[in-house]
Amino acid sequence: ETDGAKAQQSAQPEAQPAAGAQVQPQQSAQPQKTDGMIKLRIPKEMGDRLTMDMVNTALKRHSGDKLITVLMYMPSGKTLKSVMKLDPSGSLKNQLIGLLGMDNVKF
Repeated sequence: ETDGAKAQQSAQPEAQPAAGAQVQPQQSAQPQKTDGMIKLRIPKEMGDRLTMDMVNTALKRHSGDKLITVLMYMPSGKTLKSVMKLDPSGSLKNQLIGLLGMDNVKF
């Protein structure tokens, strides 16, 4: 390769996830220390994509300065993990309960 080809390769932007996509953080040797955890189970009768979009919207509306691990248990058996800066308030909890039901939200 020539130096010009190397420079061109490194100048290309990294691929970005689709809007609203959950990003799985890369595992490091040391687990990331967070201020808490929110566990959400997506009910089987709800559509995965629409429900995830509504949950992500609720989470984004409650951004804050606490680093919170969010686990989403999907009907397919998959678990999605995200680490987000949130304000884990009663308002957020109530909104998530309204979307998913009381038995499907754990703070």
